[in-house]
Amino acid sequence: MVDFHHPELSVNLQCRLLGLNRSTVYYRPVREYSTDLTLKGLIDREYTRHPFLGYRKMTDFLQKQGYKINGKRVRRLMREMGIQAVYPKPRLSIPDKQHKKFPYLLKGMEITRVNQVW
Repeated sequence: MVDFHHPELSVNLQCRLLGLNRSTVYYRPVREYSTDLTLKGLIDREYTRHPFLGYRKMTDFLQKQGYKINGKRVRRLMREMGIQAVYPKPRLSIPDKQHKKFPYLLKGMEITRVNQVW
């Protein structure tokens, strides 16, 4: 959308009109290394078999396959792929605000013998 050779509008003005930062016009994406693509393929296959594995277990798996790789790289690759381990997230026992709360029917009742409450 930005014309670098426009006779009247500078690149800076064109970027301002489009609402872009000028640096995004000059950005060239860095190419991916073939080793990263190989590792991403292995991570993807293992993740589809075991979606509960996090980056630590995935690192162990890749190291057993013979790759010299550390956890930070595996974490970065998994983040780039949009993969994260499936596990219960915290605060799952908090009740829903719209859910009906039932009264405690034994409140104030004195229990004095066995099998008094049925």
